[in-house]
Amino acid sequence: MNIKDIFETMGWGTAPESPDVALDWIAARGGIAGNFTGGKWGPLRADIDILNPATGERLAGLTRSTADEVNAAVAAARKA
Repeated sequence: MNIKDIFETMGWGTAPESPDVALDWIAARGGIAGNFTGGKWGPLRADIDILNPATGERLAGLTRSTADEVNAAVAAARKA
C-alpha cells in the first residue's frame, strides 16, 4: 500500500514515499481536513491549525467535530 492508496481508503499503512503526495493531497482539499464518516468526507472547516513539527509552518486546517457529527460517526461505526 502506498500513501495515495491510504488517502483513498483511510486505511493504515506505512508511507515510504516523500511528503509530496501528502502535501498535494492536503492542497487539493484547500488545505483543510474534514471528518471522514461512513466512507465519505463531511463539511470542511479550518477550526484547528495543524503545524509541521519540523518547521512550525501551518500545514492544514482540521475540522472540529460538532456533537451531531460525532453522533453520526458513532452510528456509522456501529453499522460497519
